[in-house]
This record gives sequence, C-alpha cells and structure tokens, in this order.
Amino acid sequence: MHVPGFEWLGLLLAGLKTYPTVAFFRWYTRRGDYAQDRLSLQTDLLYEAVAAFGKQVWHIFDRGYAGSRWLGKLFDHQATFVIRWPKRYQLIDSKGKRSAWRIATGKPAQVRRQVWDAHLQQWRIAAALALPVTHPDFAEQPLWLVVSRLGKGREPWYLLTNQPCEHKEQLWSVVLAYARRCCSPPGQIEAGFRFNKTELAIQSPRLWFWSNRLKLMMMVVLVYAFLLKMMSSLFDQVRKKLLRRWCHRTGKRCQLALTPLYRLRAALAALFSYYQVISQSSG
Repeated sequence: MHVPGFEWLGLLLAGLKTYPTVAFFRWYTRRGDYAQDRLSLQTDLLYEAVAAFGKQVWHIFDRGYAGSRWLGKLFDHQATFVIRWPKRYQLIDSKGKRSAWRIATGKPAQVRRQVWDAHLQQWRIAAALALPVTHPDFAEQPLWLVVSRLGKGREPWYLLTNQPCEHKEQLWSVVLAYARRCCSPPGQIEAGFRFNKTELAIQSPRLWFWSNRLKLMMMVVLVYAFLLKMMSSLFDQVRKKLLRRWCHRTGKRCQLALTPLYRLRAALAALFSYYQVISQSSG
C-alpha cells in the first residue's frame, strides 16, 4: 500500500488450476487512535487460516516473510508452508551453517521437466532438487531446501518448506505451489493483489475517517469476490457474451494478452454506464 498510515494484509485461497477466492482481508494502521501491530495481525490471520483450513492448505510466502521470527509463528501454529528463502540467509546442512546458495552449489538436479513461461510465451526446461536442512534457531525442526533452476539467465528459486520432499512428485509440487503464487496463469496470486491495487483502486482510498475507509474497502472486496466468481466454469456462457458485447478485443496484441479479470471489469463498467445513461435520458 502507498497510502501513509493505511496498510493491508490479504489471504487468497487458490488451487493449481483454479481462480483464487477471497479468504481473509485485513486493513490496519500503525498510527493514531486505531494503531495496531503488524506482527500481531499477521499471527491472528495465520491462526484463523490454520483453524479454518487445517493442513490441507499450504501457506505460500515471499522473501519478505523469511526469518526466524515468522518461522517461529509457523511452527507454533503447525502450519504447512513454503517460503521463498533469500540465497544469502543461512541454514544448517551436513557440513554446518552456510548460506542457501552455498548449500546448493554443485548439487545435481533430481528432476527435470518442461514448464510454460507465461512472460516469454514459450516452453522452458526447469530443473529442481531438494536438500534436507534445519534453521539455526530451530534445530529440532526438519526442513527441506528446494532449489528450482529455471534456465540460463534466470535466478534460481530457493524455497524453504516443512513439507516432505523425499520423492520427485513431492519436490515438484513445492515448486508448482510457489509458481502458482507469482508467475503461473490463470489468476495467479500476485496478479490478484495487483488487480486490487490498480483496477479496484484499493491503494488509493479518498476518505478521511477510518470507519468510512473500512466500509469502502469491504464493498470493494465484495466486488472482487463477485468478479472471481464470474470466472468459474458455471458462468462460461454469460461471461463470453458479456465480453463479446461490451469488451470486444481487436488487434493481435490484445487478443494474445491474458487479462481475463481486467476485461471482465471493463465489460461490466461499460454495461452499467450504458444503462445509467439510458435511465438518465429517459427521465
């Protein structure tokens, strides 16, 4: 969020091939009479998520959550997690405490397969390996360092997880789970948050009072949940007719771009604007 004093925590629930759904959203401030602590809110949100979904749901985090403080919270709540681990952060393997990239240096890949690069619109050969490690502050907790090598010119992913990775299928499921968060269409998690910030203007509230801001944000979340629901297979025919009539695409570049939610929002906006003009002109 780029609004001073107004911050946002969100949790989206997604499968490997389904559009995400809204699980929990929280808005808070660290200033004034309504100030709240970020770590306490994150911990409460984690508790609610674990209580609601149990171990059937994996919690996927980016590098901003890497560190012993958040790992301790995850262990306390017995959550299944995958964290993008900074390559210079230290872990412990059979040779002692070393940086993550040093642990993986010289280790051959255990699995290779083709993956679709959505950014370059081409297939790539990706390789991955898993190494048993522990964290210096939680030596009794077994962990796995999964390294995904995405090809020449691409920085490897270092993923820390408490999910067993003894078999190739388990190893690759960790890689796909993180890819689902950041770079695998349709409906990836990072794109979901970007859509909220830009198309739904969550990062630009123009209300002065805190209670009014929260009411506005909750209405925006209802709109977002409605748009995600419209992307399900139950509404295929309705969605196709809506996009064809109110957000028709022309030009090769626009036709190849993967912007389903953006087009759907634009189509609904055009539809509502049209009927608003009709109703106003009719008196």
